[in-house]
Amino acid sequence: MKEEILAIIHTIVILFAWLSPFWLDWKIIFICLVLYELQIFIFRGCILTNLQFKKERKNNMTMYAFWAEKMGFKPNRKRLSFSSSYIMPAIILIVTIIWQILLKNGVLIKI
Repeated sequence: MKEEILAIIHTIVILFAWLSPFWLDWKIIFICLVLYELQIFIFRGCILTNLQFKKERKNNMTMYAFWAEKMGFKPNRKRLSFSSSYIMPAIILIVTIIWQILLKNGVLIKI
């Protein structure tokens, strides 16, 4: 039961992160991404991922791999782990910059 609740929370956090460029101020997103990268460096991975996949974390298990494998895919866990730690946050930041700064679209939560 604990793993299922953790999976739901983790999935919601990821969805909020991917949707954040459209509702959250770019300054907050930037701070969150810096904190995310700090946690990757300090804890050698995402805290939620480490809690959820304790033993499998050594095999580069991520939430993205978890869902892909549940759907029957066989992703390269090492590449997916790298992408989710470094490439995906960069994509979120780029989308944020384009949406909010270049296209001057408003967001719900501003600072």
